[in-house]
Parts: sequence; structure tokens; C-alpha cells
Amino acid sequence: LMGADNLVQFHRWGRWRDILRTVAVGVLARPGSGVAARLSVAAQSFRVHRVDRGERLRGHAPPVWCFVNLPLNGASSTDIRARGDWRSGR
Repeated sequence: LMGADNLVQFHRWGRWRDILRTVAVGVLARPGSGVAARLSVAAQSFRVHRVDRGERLRGHAPPVWCFVNLPLNGASSTDIRARGDWRSGR
């Protein structure tokens, strides 16, 4: 899983194409990043491998990805990790 804001710049990662060819990717909507994510270099490069959000990624061999719209939350994963909110029991 990755946020849409990350997909926007994913093509800057080392070996990003290998990552998308190797694992199924669910892209979660993020505030202000939906359109940019769908038009990103990675999304356009792998557009033929995109499945509808209604389809399950499981059962599809990579490369496969989907964009998932969900209630938007502006929380920063970096901040959540720094606070330790991800730990069980909190």
C-alpha cells in the first residue's frame, strides 16, 4: 500500500519499475493528490496493469495496481510513526 502523494513521485525511486513489476500495489487516496497520482509517470507507465478498485488485487499476478478512493484524512504517516500511534494497544 502507498499513498497517492507517494505515487506522484514514485518514478524518482531507484528501480521503481522493478517494484511495480514485482508486487501488487494499492494506492490510497490522499488529500490533494488524486489527480496528480493518476497522471503520474508511474501510473501512466503501468496504466494497462491498473484494475478497477472493485476488483481484488489478490488473484492478479504482478504487475497490478489499483487506486482506492476512501474518506480523506490529512494525517501524516511520518507524524504517526514518530508518535508511535501505530503500536498495538494505543
